[in-house]
Amino acid sequence: MIYCKNCGVELEESMNYCPLCGESADEKAVKREHLKSAQPRPEEKLFSDYESLTQKQRRKLFWEVSGIILISGIIITLIIDLIINKSITWSKYSVTVSLVIFVNTTLITFWRHKILLLFVGSFASTSVLLILFDMII
Repeated sequence: MIYCKNCGVELEESMNYCPLCGESADEKAVKREHLKSAQPRPEEKLFSDYESLTQKQRRKLFWEVSGIILISGIIITLIIDLIINKSITWSKYSVTVSLVIFVNTTLITFWRHKILLLFVGSFASTSVLLILFDMII
């Protein structure tokens, strides 16, 4: 087993950082008996952590943040519409557009080298958006 050299948490092979203390896992191959006591991580080191992520990890982080923003926007829009109008009226449009943006963001993030699948998926999601708009109207 591989453990964090700072706090002793068990690490997976693909981890760059310890999920508990945030210590870099570059020098992660330590056995449990060689662990040192936990020390706090310097604040200035936190800002440079993004630079050491792999491209795949950066894309996944971008997708997760985009998803959180879009999904929370959908939820907030629906709640505001329900509070003001007591039903779903104008928020149907923003929810539909946000879902299509999320689908296209997912396609671009994970299929960026598969151009044909990217275009087909984007075309399909945009077509579904237009059909949903037609059904709403």
